[in-house]
Amino acid sequence: MQDGTVTTCEGVFYDSGGQSDNYSDDEDFIMTFMPGNNGSMIKAEFLSFSVENQSNCEYDWLKIFDGPNNQSTQIGIYCGTNSPGTVVATNDQGALTFQFHSDYAVNEPGWVANITCEGGELPPAADFSANPTQVDEGNSVQFTDLSENNPTTWSWTFEGGTPETSDEQNPEITYNTQGVYDVALTVTNDYGSDTKTKNDYITVIHVTGVDANSVNLVKIFPNPANDILNINSEEIIHSVTLLDIVGAKVYQKYKDVNSLTINTSDLKAGIYFVVIKTDSGVITRKVQILK
Repeated sequence: MQDGTVTTCEGVFYDSGGQSDNYSDDEDFIMTFMPGNNGSMIKAEFLSFSVENQSNCEYDWLKIFDGPNNQSTQIGIYCGTNSPGTVVATNDQGALTFQFHSDYAVNEPGWVANITCEGGELPPAADFSANPTQVDEGNSVQFTDLSENNPTTWSWTFEGGTPETSDEQNPEITYNTQGVYDVALTVTNDYGSDTKTKNDYITVIHVTGVDANSVNLVKIFPNPANDILNINSEEIIHSVTLLDIVGAKVYQKYKDVNSLTINTSDLKAGIYFVVIKTDSGVITRKVQILK
């Protein structure tokens, strides 16, 4: 706790000792919480409370006021372990004010309280999904808006997509070029806006001369991988090449086999592409290496 005014709808309110220490002697603070959302009311939920005890709370005490200052209506005065419990503002500003006093001797652990907001209008919280997130070149992805708090406008950005932007709520986007691409969505309503970006969210695979059934004959696991990457195929594997995200070759093996194990322990964490040549053609898959 300290002197001042904080505008928020999310936080933890401690005495001056913070999370682990007692408050100090001879303290006098006034702190006001204002809601961060239009029309909301500050809510303080005390999880613990311990202030020097005295029957009339004349030594150390915490006063709570329903308003933006200590001249507002007093809700109560608290000391000992008589916790305020949960307190919600009812005034037009939605504010709660806390005034703390400690005398010259004896201090206690103080308090911990969650600060949130109740009611009012909220800005949107952006979120979305895609189906599928991995496609062959030339195929489309259906994006679905999952944003909360009733957005009224949508602004999408699709790296590598066609079109590259959209203001539809649930657009369908085509990807024509192999790669790994970001997607971003900004949503807005009368009370604010929010942006969600998903990095490396859409993977576009380049498949040359391979029918759809042949693609499913190749299994790569585990993915993500740590030190070992296994490749199994129902067709003969003639070669395997591992490329990093910018296309640089980091591994290559020529061998006519149905299975192959790659030691990835020396590779940096990140996104890689496995290029596999079989009798049916060339298959490219994305893998993630963890450390």
